[in-house]
Amino acid sequence: MSEEAAMRKKVKLLKKSDPSEYDVNENFLQFVAYYVESGDARGSWTKAGYSANSAGSAMSRLRDNWRLVESMVKERIGAHVPMALTGIIELAQTAKQESIRLKAQQDILYRAGYDKPMEMVLTDRDAKDLKDDELQKELLAILNKNKTIDVLSEEVH
Repeated sequence: MSEEAAMRKKVKLLKKSDPSEYDVNENFLQFVAYYVESGDARGSWTKAGYSANSAGSAMSRLRDNWRLVESMVKERIGAHVPMALTGIIELAQTAKQESIRLKAQQDILYRAGYDKPMEMVLTDRDAKDLKDDELQKELLAILNKNKTIDVLSEEVH
């Protein structure tokens, strides 16, 4: 199947999937599909069968139909997800640098739904620089920490 025939088939499927969302003709759908593939608005405009004289309106038509463009971009990206995932897994297993393997492994975990670890930032500040409520929080944190230590020491004895 030629590239152009494949593009027409994709456009027809998109039009059938939700005709009310994309109330445009097949030429316009082809224009958007070509644009998503190439990034060239003017070239895509003429390739879809529109006159080169009206190519100046191509970008405004794209902006007016941004949901359609976004849908086609997502579809195009989605086709490459398996390849990208395979690459990340390969890096996690075989990268020579430990830091690259770690980053790839963290990325896999994050994509699987495991949150990134919390970051804690420790700073030293003088008590005189803290507001009353901040001082109270610090004091409560220290007292609660001491209670935990006391409870643990009682359990040991």
